[in-house]
Amino acid sequence: MIPITKVRPGGRTARVADRVAVAVRDTLEADGFDGLTLQGVAERAAVGRATLYRRWPTRAALVLHGLAWALSDAVPIIDHGSLRADLAATLRSIGGFLSSRLGQAVVAAALGSEEGQAIRRTFWEGRAPEISAIFDRAITRGELRFGFDHEAAFAMLSGSLYFRVIVAGELVDDDWIRRVLLLLLDGQSPTWGNS
Repeated sequence: MIPITKVRPGGRTARVADRVAVAVRDTLEADGFDGLTLQGVAERAAVGRATLYRRWPTRAALVLHGLAWALSDAVPIIDHGSLRADLAATLRSIGGFLSSRLGQAVVAAALGSEEGQAIRRTFWEGRAPEISAIFDRAITRGELRFGFDHEAAFAMLSGSLYFRVIVAGELVDDDWIRRVLLLLLDGQSPTWGNS
C-alpha cells in the first residue's frame, strides 16, 4: 500500500511538501497523468531529485500526496449537525472537484491505467474512514439505524455525482444534491424531468 501524507509537518519539510503538491496539481492539470514525471515535478517544485525520490519514489506516491493535499481543502469532511447537511456539503465538494480540471485529470488517470487504478484504491482506503464517520455520527444521533449499509449508500451517492459530471456532462448543483438525498434518505423522488 502507498502511504498517504495527511498531517502537514512544520518548517522546511512543510514548504517542500506543499511545493511538491502544487507541482503535482499543476502538472496533472496541464499535462494529465501521462505527462507527470518525477523529474518534471522536481523541476517545477524546485526540489532536488534526491529529496523527491526519497519521499515520493513513484508517480503513484506523488499523485497520492498531491490528492491528499488538494482534497483536504477541496473536500473537507465536517460535522454540520445532521446527516442530510453532512452529505449535502460532502457531495457539493466532491461535485466541484470532479468538475475541476484537476478532478478530470484524476478521473482520467484512475480509469486509464493500472497505476491509476492503484492510486484510486489506495486513496479510497485512506478516505473511507472519514466518510464512514459521517454515517457513524448519524447513527449516534439516531438519524440512522445501527447496521445501516453506509458503504452502499455512499457508493450510490457518489455514483450519482460521477454520472452527473462524467456521463451527463452537467454540473452538480444544489437541486441535484437535494434530489439524490431525497431519494436515498426519504425514499421518494420528484418525477423525472419535473424536479
